[in-house]
Amino acid sequence: MKNLLFACRFGRRLATLCLLSSLSNTVYAQSESIAGQALNQSTQAPLPYASVGVLGRPVGTVADEQGRFSLRIPPEYDADSLRISLVGYRPLTMTVRAFRQRTCPAGPPCPVLLVAAAQTALSEVVVRPKGRAVRRVLGNSSNSKYASMTFDNNDLGNQVGQLIRIKRPTMLEQVSFHINKCTYDSLFYRVNVYRLGPNGMPDERRNILPEAVYVRLAKAQTADRIRLDLSRYQLWLEPDEHVAVCLELVRDLGPGKLHLTATILGGPVFVKEGGVGEGWQKVGAFGMGIDATVTEIR
Repeated sequence: MKNLLFACRFGRRLATLCLLSSLSNTVYAQSESIAGQALNQSTQAPLPYASVGVLGRPVGTVADEQGRFSLRIPPEYDADSLRISLVGYRPLTMTVRAFRQRTCPAGPPCPVLLVAAAQTALSEVVVRPKGRAVRRVLGNSSNSKYASMTFDNNDLGNQVGQLIRIKRPTMLEQVSFHINKCTYDSLFYRVNVYRLGPNGMPDERRNILPEAVYVRLAKAQTADRIRLDLSRYQLWLEPDEHVAVCLELVRDLGPGKLHLTATILGGPVFVKEGGVGEGWQKVGAFGMGIDATVTEIR
């Protein structure tokens, strides 16, 4: 079995937790490669970095900057649902069997899959709750170089996130990612902020960001922390409307690793290996260096 390993390094000792299992090498050998391209239904423009995967299965990928993708799907998944999704667009869902009939074997040229933009609601007037505004930092702000967390593979669509607990009316202004070590030449990640579902896991259908948000940085800009200003989105959350702030790998960055700081306790941390929808795992014993600067109303 091929495993996604989530590693926590404390000093010279390495503790490794095997969290997710994917298909066996035998199953992948029997899979058929299929490919396609995701385009905006109205403009025919490519949809860069759209997520593509089989719902509830460890099979998925992320399209490139031209919306092109390819993936291998075992034939036993033909009756399952495959979804193409991107923040700001309606998810396009069909059976794997229909997908095979509609697309071509891997390699150009490939038929396109047209994805419709989500309907834009009329602008709402944001009414700020009454009370005293207090600026706080929530989540895990560890700057320790003694402990770190990282994935042991760079598969597209992998995500990792930290729980942010919301106890009062709160506006999310900024998120930060505390870096222990970066061996990439440059970084390119998507930032997602998911509300939690009834199962306590991140719900990808409830991303509170209104559009896709990316972090693009040169290695020289990653000394200790990545900061991302979200104040322009006016992201208000209600008490107990907890969220997970996540990083998603959406571009092949070449050889290297991004190690975020880590702590014992201060979690939980959420991890996911590719795909879309289900498949999240929670690690309650550790916290990861991801925090949110907020304004609370008291």
